[in-house]
Amino acid sequence: MSEIRKFRGKNEYKKPVVQQAGTEQKESGASGIADRRTGDLFAKIWRHRVTVFYRIMLILAVIAAVIAIWVIRFNNKVYTGYTVSAEESWTDNSSLDILEYHGNILTYSKDGAVCTDLHGRTLWNQSYEMQNPLVTICGDYAAIGDYNGTTIFVMNSSGQQGTIDTRMPIRAIDISAKGTVLVVLDDAPNTWLSLYSKEGAILWNCKSTMSINGYPLKASVSDNSMMIGVSYLYIDSGAISSKVAFYNLDEVGDNYQDTLVSVFNYNNAVVPMLYFMNEEDSFAVADNRLMLYNGRQIPTSTKDIILSEEVRAVFYSTKYIGLVFLNMQGDAKYRLDIYNTSGDLVHSFELNQEYKEILFYDDFVYIYNESECLVYQVKGKLKFEGEFDVPAQLLLPTTARDKLVLVSRNRIQNIRLN
Repeated sequence: MSEIRKFRGKNEYKKPVVQQAGTEQKESGASGIADRRTGDLFAKIWRHRVTVFYRIMLILAVIAAVIAIWVIRFNNKVYTGYTVSAEESWTDNSSLDILEYHGNILTYSKDGAVCTDLHGRTLWNQSYEMQNPLVTICGDYAAIGDYNGTTIFVMNSSGQQGTIDTRMPIRAIDISAKGTVLVVLDDAPNTWLSLYSKEGAILWNCKSTMSINGYPLKASVSDNSMMIGVSYLYIDSGAISSKVAFYNLDEVGDNYQDTLVSVFNYNNAVVPMLYFMNEEDSFAVADNRLMLYNGRQIPTSTKDIILSEEVRAVFYSTKYIGLVFLNMQGDAKYRLDIYNTSGDLVHSFELNQEYKEILFYDDFVYIYNESECLVYQVKGKLKFEGEFDVPAQLLLPTTARDKLVLVSRNRIQNIRLN
């Protein structure tokens, strides 16, 4: 019995070993097959991803090449003509003064002002009686006042927003993008600088006398209404001199007497022009120099450029300043020097044609009169040189570089350069 048990015990011992070994072989074989299949699957997925990646890179390369070709062709292309893609009729306004107004058209005279959109539709019509209307525009707001009068109308594209009664004769006006109006008022022998809300409330006052401040030749308010710049003319030891002063109407200005935060003196100079380009940069033009300032709260002088020639006209944008001179050296009649906000000379153009207007739009400069137009990149590349088929009263650039809006006496045309 014991031997039988041993035999059985051996059989019982060997049998599981034989069965286990067989199972391992089967499992090993199945595992190998599974591993090969998994490896093949991963390889296929990887090859597919690589293929998709290269296809995407190829597509992006083609797109980049197309864009590069288009940019090169655009930069090198000079337009000489145009086609009219759309046209609207409007009232003959040849006897009225005309201005671009926030993408619309503003015409005005002694009897009233009219705002028209680019489809010829009247947005508003403001009647008044003025001997010498003064108009200033900033963003969607416009102020219309009468020189030597006492009434100012504050408008936006929706119509009249308020009326200001100054009670003293108006000498000059300026408006911010918020609709606040800065007015120079005559109160002989004194002069007042007054800032009004669009509803007519006084927000700020500054009295000026010739013996203390001087006479304000030019006063400007920043777009956000927080800064006021004034060019004063005064007599110093029998000689005419000027100073440019900046007033801060924000909390910073409360720490300074009369909110006066910066003053810059210029001997033997007259400064009839002072403008804010944006919330940080401003500039002034004297009869003998160009002065640039920078500072959101306390402006500092950043560049003082001495000019040896008389400035004929000044044009500017948020990025550039254009000064027009009689050309004393070349064959052209005029020279246009373009400066950036740092005071660097970007480019100098020679112009033979007379100009009705010079305007900046982004990095392009548009020079036109009633019959001719030139379009340059500010760095000097000519983009368009051509003539108008109708007398131009106003030219409006658009975001599309080859599309403009041409306003004539009784038509508004959308034109495409070619």
